[in-house]
Amino acid sequence: MMKLRSKTLSRSPKRQVGMGLPTLLMGIVIIGAMTAKGIEMYNGWKLENDVDTVVESSRKVGQGLDAYKRQWKHFNGFANSDVWNSPQLYTESLRSPVADQFNTVFSDNGIQYAPVTSVTNRAGKNFTSPTAKPMWVQQSYSGITTGACYMAVDKLIGEALQISLNGTRIHDNATKKSECDKAGDTTGATLQIVM
Repeated sequence: MMKLRSKTLSRSPKRQVGMGLPTLLMGIVIIGAMTAKGIEMYNGWKLENDVDTVVESSRKVGQGLDAYKRQWKHFNGFANSDVWNSPQLYTESLRSPVADQFNTVFSDNGIQYAPVTSVTNRAGKNFTSPTAKPMWVQQSYSGITTGACYMAVDKLIGEALQISLNGTRIHDNATKKSECDKAGDTTGATLQIVM
């Protein structure tokens, strides 16, 4: 009798279930890139939102000052307390619990209001108060970074009477670029606006 030999069936190699190391690494790289882009987009949105708050505050103060000027004819002695005590002049989110102070995302006590007797518009025309009494109010926002400077100037350049950064008047794109670039992203600068 013949012996039957059992033949061992050769099995095909077991199929791998799941991801291999190269696939896993590629997935991690893609997720990392998407996260970085998402953070960048969020930071850009947040900066623009913060700048919009400053711009709206500047506009609100500018509009409110028109009524003040009609009543008093000048801004002699005008200070932070005049704005702090007049809810129609400020944006509530910027008002500090500390009297006469305003906070921004860029700086605590980051807004100062001061009367001025002369301004120079974008075209270079100088306006001086004929009575030597201040006819305008300068709003100074401290701690403004390079990105915030570009955005704020772009949003206000057409409506502000004068815009300056650290005392240098911004009247064209070349001046905006040179001055805003000096602001830096950590130290910041002071943006002065006369509406």
